Amino acid sequence: HLPKTRFVQQTQTETDEQKHSTQDEDTALSIQITHISDTHLKHNNLQSLIPFADILIHSGDFCKKCKWPNAKQMEQYITANNITAASELKKYIPPQIYEFNEWLATLPHKHKVVIAGNHEIALNGLSVEFIQKYLLTNCIYLQDSSVTLCGLKIYGSPWTTCSNMGFS
Repeated sequence: HLPKTRFVQQTQTETDEQKHSTQDEDTALSIQITHISDTHLKHNNLQSLIPFADILIHSGDFCKKCKWPNAKQMEQYITANNITAASELKKYIPPQIYEFNEWLATLPHKHKVVIAGNHEIALNGLSVEFIQKYLLTNCIYLQDSSVTLCGLKIYGSPWTTCSNMGFS
């Protein structure tokens, strides 16, 4: 799926005073959103194709059936030892997740939102807090939650009806 950029116009009329004042980027009247999904480990190949926008949303399947058999034990170990240095985390985290997170850091978008898909099997059963603090640190991770960015409320949920996959 190629990236898509949407221009969202908030339904608000500017007053003359607002037109001549400096607006905070988070309350701008025009917001650009780039949406990508189903990159299946090909995100590095898409770098030049991803348009700049205020918000980038990746709605799942950045992995290719990524599994992490001892994920709960690793969550406990990493959390108990508060391992936050990327060089240390790399030893414990599946490469697909680590590399995706590192790639997110290279993108120029002010806000990056990620919602897991059915191919992110490794994230099943992990706490949202752990995923955000240790695995997907270069974005806002949504799992049955929402965030308000640039005046827009974005809700994300990874659940699917696919059997034997992530979040089913």
